[in-house]
Amino acid sequence: MRNHPGDSLTASNPAMPLVCLVGVVVLLTSVTLVIKYVFQHSGAQPMAVASVRIAVGFVLLCAITLLWDWRGLLSLGTADVLKLSLVGMLGVFSYAVAACGLMRTR
Repeated sequence: MRNHPGDSLTASNPAMPLVCLVGVVVLLTSVTLVIKYVFQHSGAQPMAVASVRIAVGFVLLCAITLLWDWRGLLSLGTADVLKLSLVGMLGVFSYAVAACGLMRTR
């Protein structure tokens, strides 16, 4: 993936990476509480919850990438896409395992 100077928002706003990092930390710390609440108050299955979470994340991340770095996205090769897909599948699997654990704990 190539960087194109001046194309990203970070070139014009040096605080953007810090804002993104804070957003990620807030999302990651709140998602466990929300998912635990969902499991306690509904009959949702772990794979269904994992699928919804992954779908929402994919749509949001795809939209952000298209807005901020569409040239980088278009420059990905087949090998890059395969590697990213493998990492994504590992993430989905590990989340499903974590969701099963949340469902079975009090």
